[in-house]
Amino acid sequence: MKASAGGAVVLTTLVAVVSSAAIYDKGLTSSARVGLAEDTLVLSFQGVTPARRSGAPHHLLLSLAFPGHTRLALALDRAHAQVVLESVINGETVTQKVRAPPVKPRVVVRSLVVEINQGSALATIYVNCRLMGSIHLPKAPRDMAAQHDDDLRVYRERNVEASVDWNISVMELLEKLGCPADGDTNEFMAQANEVYTYRRAVRCQNLQYGEPCPTFTQPITPPDRGDIPINHEDEASNKLVKTLAELIETIKDLQIEIQTQREETALLRDALLNCEACKPGRLGSHSGR
Repeated sequence: MKASAGGAVVLTTLVAVVSSAAIYDKGLTSSARVGLAEDTLVLSFQGVTPARRSGAPHHLLLSLAFPGHTRLALALDRAHAQVVLESVINGETVTQKVRAPPVKPRVVVRSLVVEINQGSALATIYVNCRLMGSIHLPKAPRDMAAQHDDDLRVYRERNVEASVDWNISVMELLEKLGCPADGDTNEFMAQANEVYTYRRAVRCQNLQYGEPCPTFTQPITPPDRGDIPINHEDEASNKLVKTLAELIETIKDLQIEIQTQREETALLRDALLNCEACKPGRLGSHSGR
């Protein structure tokens, strides 16, 4: 599969992988066409083994191809432990990466879930039952379709087990993929992740002179929160971090309770100071009558 613009053929890394390693999936295409009309679209993968061709920089998993040289592709960058989302919109490519420590060379990724909120174009990524981070896509798949849902075609890597769902609880889906059902998934928030956005134009003004297209890198700083970034692998560390998180929440509750008690004490003191019946001599005068 090739992408052309004005007679000039420019192949990005993921598109090149599509042509050699991906196959058209009729079932996923039907599911995706239905899911485009829904508020939430969920892409899930199970048991993702390393690509046989280790020389490829990205391991393409799935590609949603729309008319007009527009597509959304999902891949793994095992060399840099990243999940890659590449959006091509009318010839302009935007590559976004989320750091994912479980994505390593020669290691099977047990589960990968990408939840896309089509209203806000927010993509939330889970790897091996852990929340890796969220990124804002340039466009949601529904907007990419631009009223051409029937022209959508889904391609997947031939050895990848993938599914497309919509309006489903992510926690329920993760549980079906073998994740624990005790709520631990919400604790694994990699807030120290750096999400990078790369923009690359298909055609550059200096392309005719043989010079490469310029690439712009824009780091997106995650919000500053007091939680602890979780990038641990072993279960003992995960339990320790969970315990610390619970301790932090308990301390916050205690602070609120102490503040409430202080306010109640102040109100009680004011009430006593302003109480006419409680002033010295008032009790004796009443009893003498």
